[in-house]
This record gives sequence, structure tokens and C-alpha cells, in this order.
Amino acid sequence: MNIKRTNPNFLSIILSVIAFVVSAYVLAFSLTNQMSLRQELIEIEIEHIQASFIEAAKRGGIFLSALDGLFVNGQSPGFKNFGRAINAANMGSYPALKAIYYVPIVEHADRDATEAALQESFSNFQFTERSPNNRVTRAHIRDQYYPLAYVEPYLDNRVDSGFDLGTIPEIKALLLKSQALGTPIASSPQLQGLTGILLVHPLYHKDSDGTTNVPDGWLVGRLEVKLLLREHLFADSDLLLAIDDITNPAKPVTLFTNGLASEQHYDDISHFKAISTTPGLLQILAMAINRTDLHFTMDPVEIYGRTYQFRPWVPVAIAFEGIWILPVIGFLSLMAVFVILIIILNSSQRAAAIALEAAKRQSEKLDESNQRLKEIQVTDSLTGLSNKRHTTEFLDKEWRRSLRVKRPFAVILLNLDHFGAYVDQHGQSMGDDAMVAMAKALSAHVDFSTDIIGRFSNKEFIAILPNASSVNPTADKMVAAVSELNLLSVDEKGNTKRVTISATGAAFQASASKNSASAIKQLISAMISVKVAGGNRAVEIETD
Repeated sequence: MNIKRTNPNFLSIILSVIAFVVSAYVLAFSLTNQMSLRQELIEIEIEHIQASFIEAAKRGGIFLSALDGLFVNGQSPGFKNFGRAINAANMGSYPALKAIYYVPIVEHADRDATEAALQESFSNFQFTERSPNNRVTRAHIRDQYYPLAYVEPYLDNRVDSGFDLGTIPEIKALLLKSQALGTPIASSPQLQGLTGILLVHPLYHKDSDGTTNVPDGWLVGRLEVKLLLREHLFADSDLLLAIDDITNPAKPVTLFTNGLASEQHYDDISHFKAISTTPGLLQILAMAINRTDLHFTMDPVEIYGRTYQFRPWVPVAIAFEGIWILPVIGFLSLMAVFVILIIILNSSQRAAAIALEAAKRQSEKLDESNQRLKEIQVTDSLTGLSNKRHTTEFLDKEWRRSLRVKRPFAVILLNLDHFGAYVDQHGQSMGDDAMVAMAKALSAHVDFSTDIIGRFSNKEFIAILPNASSVNPTADKMVAAVSELNLLSVDEKGNTKRVTISATGAAFQASASKNSASAIKQLISAMISVKVAGGNRAVEIETD
């Protein structure tokens, strides 16, 4: 009886092919997961930049609103008091706010008296306008004037003093629109005469009957978009970004770009290709071959009556950096294993064991990569504290818990005083070292088993204390800890300034009618008063 035996070499070949297919599948799965995680990290960075841009712009509006109280019953506070209030509020902590103007409404009958009064503070002050050949001349006679009466900082912007904004039709229309609406509004970035974006805040006083708001004029802030973003774009970021003003969709205007080769807008759909949430291996290979950059589509945002579109993207060489080496090495390794298995494997057991071990190693590598990426998602790269995304999610969770169990929790917002002056004198490297030291000092007063402290923005920290019904004495200890670091700088006048921290905090009892964002808004509003009072203190506020 002849018994037909199976050739061991044939079995080795079959099992080697199976091992190759399984390993290739595991490799493809690992690659696609890494690509998806890379995209998620990029999206987190984009969301942070967009949120920081909105926050910084709104903080400029809050700063102007805080100055509203200087103008009582239609009376101006005077240039010196105007300047003192702005300096006390630490305008330097708002780097994008390059100038603040007080613009009164002056009737023609009051022109001479107004000019004479302002000449007591500014010699040769007069209402001015620009001639067709762009020369500054005395303003022509008209029914009303909208002059730049007070300008801060004066030395940097004195050339603007006295200029009648009513001579520029676009700016005049902006002023009158904000007056009619009774709300702050922003300008287009392409207005004649002044650079940057103008943020207009209307001023009123009550009539003799106390029933009608009578227009007095405006507070106008000039925001520089590049400076608005400078402190929020990560220094080591490979992200390319353009921001367009699309209030008029037919005529989009680019406010900012840090690498756009040409002005391309969303009418060129073919230029804006987006990777899917879970890209396949063939799709990734096609993107690499075609050199397709990763583009991300963001929802438009509205700020002070303007609509902005963020257009971020990452060059293909950077988007796939560190990822494409894996499939190359993996493929070569698999081919080597395939050839070796064909030559030396003599049994199906050996082939199956090697295939299983290869799949296990690949899975372990994937798990390690996923763990590293998860840590990056919740951690600030400089200080090691929680990042803004993580702290915001934690705050939302505590708000829901407070609503459920009917128990309050405490939140402390901390804003650095004079840190910009310290960085300007000592450089960014020492500024980073100081930021790390302050983060360590603040962390010493937080119980990490229950509490959390994170970096909320470039110059802000936030602490959330779930089991606390009051922010003190924790807030006081944090303020003292930063002051004790003795971080000093000397300004151009020879005055020594210490880096300190201002804190506003409160115990919040969550309610269904509000959310965690409203709590942050209360703390930011209270921070203005702390800054005006000189900073370096902790204030606990009463919640609504």
C-alpha cells in the first residue's frame, strides 16, 4: 500500500505565504492607525489656535469695555487719567492691542473750544485730515467731527492724534453702525489710513430724563492680526495657516498667512483635498505618490460682526514624516523573512510560530505608539501640565458632576504680570525656563489625586479643585509662590519689575441654565479689575 506523503518544503512555502499576508495586514493596520492619530493631533492643534484667536480678540473687547466706566455723564476723564487707567490695566499683557483711541463726537460749534482744551495736553493740537496727495492738513469745515482725541501709547501713535476718522467713508460707516447697533463691531482689514483691524466700542450717556441713550463717541482698539496669533502658534509647529475675512464671500481678504505660496481661496476645490478619518493603505500610497498636502476644512467663526475662515494645511513631506519609513523597513523585513522561511522552514509548526510572533511584535509597537500619542494629546509640551483641551474637558465634567450631586467646586484662573517685559529683556529661552519654574511652583499647591492644574494660554494657568468650596488659601499660596521666584526685569526707564501672578477664583454651583464657559467668562471679566488694582493678588468673586 502506497502512502502519499506531503512535501515539507511545500508546506513551508504555503505557510510562509500565509505569514507574509498576515504580517502585511498587521502592518497596513498599524500604518492607517498611525496616520489617523497623526491627523487627530493636527486637528487638536488647529482647534487650539482657532480658539486662542477668538479668545484673544474677545479679550481686546473686554479691555475696551472695562474703560467704558471712565466716561461718566458724557464727560471725558482727561488724557492723563485715560493713560493712567490703561497703564494700570496692563495693556502690555494684550500684545495684539497696539493702540487705543478715544474718539468723541464734536459738533462744528464746539470745534474751537475742543481744540483749545486738547492743546493744554498736546501743543499745536488740531483736527486733521489727509489731502488727495496724502498730506496731513487741517480738517475742512463740516457739521460733525470724529477726531482721535486721546491716543495710547502716545509716543508710538502720536502721528494719529487729531485725525478725523469721519473723513474716511468706510471708517465713518463703521462708527455709525456700531452706534446704531449699540454693540462693538470690527472693521475690514483693508481700510484706508490705519493698519490692522479696528475694534469699535460705542459710548453713551443718559439724557436728562434718564430714559434715552445719547451717543458720546467711541473707544477704538487697533488689533494686529500677526501679533494676535504670535503667542498661540506653536514655535515648533509645522502647520501652515491662512486666515481669510469672508464677511463678503465674493471678495475674501487674507488677514494672515505663515506659508501660503499664493492666495488661493475655497473656490479652487481641487486644491483642498482632505484625508478621510480612517484612510486606507492604498489611499495613503496615492497621497504620497501625488504629493498631496493634508488640508483641513474649518467651520467659519464670527467675531464682532466679521466672519473669518481658517485654512490650515500640512505639507505632505511633514505630514507623513516618520510614518513612511515604517512600511519601507517593514516591507523589506517581510521579504527577507519570506525568503528565509522558504529556505529553512521544515515544518508547519515553525512557520505558524514565527508568523504569530511577528504579529504580536507589530501589535505591541502599535500599542506603544497609541500610548505615546494619547499622552501628547493631554499634556503641554513646555511645562508638562495639562493642556487647554484636557483642562476644558475636565472643567465640563466637573460642571456636570456639580449639577448632578448639588455640590460646588472651585476654579482658579491665574494670569502672569509683567512676563512680556521679562521675555523681552532675557530672551525666549530664559522665558521658557521661567515658565517651567512657575508651573512647578504652582503644582506644589495642588492635590493631583483629585485636582488638576493646566496651562490655559501662553500667559495663563487654570486650577480646578473638585472638593473645594473656596479658592483660599490655595490661591493666595499660588500668588506667593510665583512672587518668591524673584523673576526680575528692568524697563527702559530703569524701573525694576517682578514677574508675579494675578488670580481670580470662585466656588461654582452648576446650574442647567449655564455652562462651564460662563464660569470662565466671569473669571476673565474679574481679572481686568485685579490688573487695574496692580496685580499680584488673589481675589475670590461671588458667582451669579
